[in-house]
Amino acid sequence: MTDALRKVRPGDPLVIPALAYNTFVDAARDFLARQQDQAAPLRSRLFARPFDFG
Repeated sequence: MTDALRKVRPGDPLVIPALAYNTFVDAARDFLARQQDQAAPLRSRLFARPFDFG
């Protein structure tokens, strides 16, 4: 880890370097994508039609 990702202490000024911000955004996007991937099988079961008489 680089110094850009160090924690701040109460009273310290909050300075967010671009590297730290971009890393946070990438992690948030990955987290959301993983949540959607886990929900996909549930959605397909909820909306599946067990009897399709077409």
